[in-house]
Amino acid sequence: LPELMTNDYGNYFCQRLLFNCSPSHRLLFIKQIRGQIVSISKDSRGIHTIQSIFDVMTMEEEEKILADDLKTHVCELAMDQQGTHAIQKALLAFAEIRKKFIIEESLVKFIELCNNPYGLSMIKKLVPICAKNNDNVHFIVQKIADNSMELVQNPYGNYAIQAVLESFEVTKLSPILESFKGKYSQLSNLKFSSNVIEKCMEKADPKRKEEIIKELISPEKLFGLLKNNFANFVLQKALTLAEGALRDEMIKAIQDSLQHISCLLYTSPSPRDLSTSRMPSSA
Repeated sequence: LPELMTNDYGNYFCQRLLFNCSPSHRLLFIKQIRGQIVSISKDSRGIHTIQSIFDVMTMEEEEKILADDLKTHVCELAMDQQGTHAIQKALLAFAEIRKKFIIEESLVKFIELCNNPYGLSMIKKLVPICAKNNDNVHFIVQKIADNSMELVQNPYGNYAIQAVLESFEVTKLSPILESFKGKYSQLSNLKFSSNVIEKCMEKADPKRKEEIIKELISPEKLFGLLKNNFANFVLQKALTLAEGALRDEMIKAIQDSLQHISCLLYTSPSPRDLSTSRMPSSA
């Protein structure tokens, strides 16, 4: 049966069979592949049949067989191009009590999963589920805060931070927001982290939002931010989020910086001026 499931044509037959057989026959099907579910899940053809199993299973015994096979292999599958689809299906299909091992194993290698292109997909589905458990929320927030500089600049890790910012209550996010304090302007200049800074401003409470914006518009930093392609978008987001006196302060700071830039452009010597400036003539 595993050979048939991983065959170019046989896998289609297996999928059709699962959707049309009785529950007792389906259970027999699953028992026949016990001990080989992980290897089949990592196969580019076998994964389609495994996904079909999760789509149609209805019995607790089916869940138990699948869970027993997947235990201790969660992260291995999550970071595999094909296997990640199996573990994501399991996370969504299993009963709450049955998916506990998936959450526990994922949290052990949480940072590694965040920085992996396939693991990230798993994290995006895991985070909203963990949002229901205060212990998991605290663990994830602290884990991200401790590794924030690594994650925020990673092409995949930055999306993991954004997923957490979107899913968790703002009152739980302080350690993450605090970890960026004093570095908001530098991170705004970078491609991946600039997206996170925008999300931080969206989620922050009014006091924290004001702190972030004031850091961005400080005279020694604003000048460089205005000239940066990524930071420019961060400033635009800040302008839409700022209100009242803070918005007025931001507009004035930007106007002053733009005026300074204009003065520099107006007074800077042209290339022609440079070529004819007072340079020692050749003998």
